Amino acid sequence: MHLITYTGDGLTTEYDFSFPFFQISDVWVSVNSVVLSAGACTVVPIGAYVDGKYAGGRVVLTTAPDIGAEIRIWRKIDLSRTIDYQPTLPINTDCLNADFNFMLEYLRDLYELDGDVGNVENAIQFLDSIRAQIDALGGFSELARKSDLPDLTEYAKKSEIPDTDDFATKDEIPDTSNFATKSEIPDISNLATKDEIPDTSAFAPANHTHDMSAYATTSALNSAVTQLQNEIDDIDTSSSFPIDFDDNDEPDVVVKTQLPSASNNYTWYRKYKSGWVEQGGRGAAINNSAVTITLPVKMADTNYFPMMSNIVPANAVGGNYNGNGIVIVSTSQVKFATTATIPGFIWRVTGRAAQAE
Repeated sequence: MHLITYTGDGLTTEYDFSFPFFQISDVWVSVNSVVLSAGACTVVPIGAYVDGKYAGGRVVLTTAPDIGAEIRIWRKIDLSRTIDYQPTLPINTDCLNADFNFMLEYLRDLYELDGDVGNVENAIQFLDSIRAQIDALGGFSELARKSDLPDLTEYAKKSEIPDTDDFATKDEIPDTSNFATKSEIPDISNLATKDEIPDTSAFAPANHTHDMSAYATTSALNSAVTQLQNEIDDIDTSSSFPIDFDDNDEPDVVVKTQLPSASNNYTWYRKYKSGWVEQGGRGAAINNSAVTITLPVKMADTNYFPMMSNIVPANAVGGNYNGNGIVIVSTSQVKFATTATIPGFIWRVTGRAAQAE
């Protein structure tokens, strides 16, 4: 059986087919399993009529099927005799070929139908096997009816099951062996209830005064303090504490500072009123080389005091503790060098600044 299937796009009305047919009534068309009548579609042959048949054609529908509609085109030949051979007349070979072609195409369709019948028989055998299994279980009467099935509406849906990520795991549950048991909880039956606590309204208020006659008066206390102060003033302490101060002495105070941060490359300084400055910072890793540091505060001269301390790894390896060197380059730069491989160093410079605050 020749069959061609198309899917509608809502626009197309013409569909080609390539199977042979003998007359227009041999071609059938359906849309979504509904067979179309002659008024809803037209069959147009393609090519010449050879040996009593057409090689193919085209189906023209009056209305374009909807999007997704199934269009099926197939051939169904009605068995009938079209040529009557007379014993007294010669046989026309064209007529004979056309007659045999008709019979051959019909037999082909019949052969394909026979294959479909075989498929149906296989399906029937499969259904019979299912029935045998049901009978082995006691028949349909033993199977659960719809009314016997539990009501699943009472069950929690997956979206209603709580997220267990916040639940405590078995290892996170505290050990209750040290908790007090019911028998170990003290008996509170002998404790006073709220109603048994006495009324404190009759108690003496906080500002209640008592007899102060035994206490010293304010005037007597002031007199005693004055007498003690006079006795202290009469004591000569000049010989006991011989400390002399220069009239020009005054403390040297910090007047300007800078704290280390990423913006200043982790450098710091403290400038004093006298012009003295302390400054320092942290240097990067050095591998058998030297690095020049530009001081955040320029020094007055090159007679200042530079210092350097290595930063070493937690687990020292060979070459981490070799020699270091310090070179005063100028009043604004100092160079630190090492023959080791160190992850960093700390530097510090003290001396007089070029400009006092």
